[in-house]
Amino acid sequence: MVMDARDIDAVRNAPPITYLNNRIPADLPQYLPGHPNNVSPVMRPPTVQERFPTDVYITEPHHFASVTEVAIIASNTYYVKFLDQPVSKRNLLMLRNGSTTNDLIYIGFNSVPSPFATLTIQGGQLIIFDTVVPQDDLYVVASAASVVFSYAWSTYSPVI
Repeated sequence: MVMDARDIDAVRNAPPITYLNNRIPADLPQYLPGHPNNVSPVMRPPTVQERFPTDVYITEPHHFASVTEVAIIASNTYYVKFLDQPVSKRNLLMLRNGSTTNDLIYIGFNSVPSPFATLTIQGGQLIIFDTVVPQDDLYVVASAASVVFSYAWSTYSPVI
């Protein structure tokens, strides 16, 4: 591409680059202010009537949780599949070891749990996934013969 003097002057005299709107700076990478929900602009493909793509702002609506709670007895002699991979999307997952002693709970994500599992829950401990929620099949096994294991989850149907 060859630029003539008019193109060079147009580049030199172009207005300064500014932000599209005044976004609040993020305190944490996970922080997103409640209102307005400003997410980075993305380019959408042009329609038949348009020659060039335009900026479109995407907002993610808040998904309210309809929580289902269950308590089971976990054992060290067999593992239990306690949650299947959801048909829709899971947006909340809570796991709790109800033991009052030092009994442990081992959680397997799409695999058989063991003492070498990534997630081990100590007695009385509660784990909450509410930002990045595992969508896997979930399995549990305990370090003792009879440990109370409670879990709760919520799912929603994403708008496509």
